[in-house]
Amino acid sequence: MGYGVRLDDLGDRDGWTCWVCHGEVDAACPARSPHAASVDHVIPRARGGTNDPANLRLAHRRCNGQRGSRLPELDWPDELGVHEPAPLWGVLQRTMRRRGDWEVVAAVAAHSADRAEQWLATAVTSIVGPGWETRCQPLGSSLATLALRAEPASRPTPAHEQRRRPRKH
Repeated sequence: MGYGVRLDDLGDRDGWTCWVCHGEVDAACPARSPHAASVDHVIPRARGGTNDPANLRLAHRRCNGQRGSRLPELDWPDELGVHEPAPLWGVLQRTMRRRGDWEVVAAVAAHSADRAEQWLATAVTSIVGPGWETRCQPLGSSLATLALRAEPASRPTPAHEQRRRPRKH
């Protein structure tokens, strides 16, 4: 059991599909084969990733090795009409540090704004897991802005903000 997760459990969770190439992973493949199952870190440990199960995905040994410590690619599909997008990894890192604050990701063609928002939500969730919100706002008649934020983390109410209850005597 490496990284706190059994390979069989990870394979079952990920449908025995390599998250890098989207090919089928054969659970019976010999361990030394390039097509064997392996545990991959979405955000590599060398880049600050953790062994949290949300950061672990099933990958072929070859795909895992070829990717190395590079961050996964998040290229916008051309048909969405995205103009000058911000680098998504930078946006994700900023939103994680400032949970609850909106971060503009891109301007998109108004006619494809809904599809672009859906693509963004799906891409982010598939790579870093749930806990994100997207927002699309019109920007004139032909453009819209897409924004992203990490859902605010619940925090305990500090003692000085708690309502004082009257004491019973």
